[in-house]
Amino acid sequence: MVSSISDEHGILTLYRTPEDAYFVHIDTRHVAEDVARVVGRDAVLDDGHAGLGHSESFARHFWPELFAVESRQ
Repeated sequence: MVSSISDEHGILTLYRTPEDAYFVHIDTRHVAEDVARVVGRDAVLDDGHAGLGHSESFARHFWPELFAVESRQ
């Protein structure tokens, strides 16, 4: 696991494999602070083309916030 962030829309978690491929787990199943309102119902692993993961440049382009969090840790 490289980094993780959460907000009112869900939780994003960035993973890197030993081969330097990146995967992003997108979880919108959590319940908002207002318990009566469910934000989402899905969790997916964005695993890139053919499930092989994304390059670092692709992941940085589409999820820059996950790399910003990493640099502050």
